[in-house]
Amino acid sequence: MIKHCTEQGKNPIYFVRYEDLVANKAKELEGVMRFLLGVDNLEGTNCQTRIAQICGDVGASQPYKLKASTGKMNVHAHKFNKEQVDEIKKHNEELLYLFGYASHPE
Repeated sequence: MIKHCTEQGKNPIYFVRYEDLVANKAKELEGVMRFLLGVDNLEGTNCQTRIAQICGDVGASQPYKLKASTGKMNVHAHKFNKEQVDEIKKHNEELLYLFGYASHPE
């Protein structure tokens, strides 16, 4: 499906990585909305205003109390042994490269 959308250009697709959303919520939300609306710029739109409100008002954008681990990367990595990690890497190799989690050996 990813090759169909990215390399062959058959259907538009937009990827958002969780860690990018945590690190820069406003930038990522703006990217998603530009993609969905098919525009290059959100300047002066209600969408831009709403993103600023969501990112500026922590209370309004959090419907429940966040866990202590929320927003932290690799918090649960210790729960996997080496064999499990190797298996995950093997089955997700292409995605790890595509999304920038691993460098291609070549």
